[in-house]
Amino acid sequence: MRIGDMVRFRDILNHRTEELSEWKHGVIVAEYDKLMKIVTILHEGELRRVRASQVQIHQRGHNDR
Repeated sequence: MRIGDMVRFRDILNHRTEELSEWKHGVIVAEYDKLMKIVTILHEGELRRVRASQVQIHQRGHNDR
């Protein structure tokens, strides 16, 4: 996962029962933290830090290089 990739993700609503929300969409805005396995996503104007296991790549960002 790279900065600029459009992703879909789910929030964990209840940790005990592992109930998940519906899919939400956002854009990766910070480098993937491999140690913590956390992705920072911009969703509806706010930054969200989400577990990588709850994130899927929807569309790759454009590479300007």
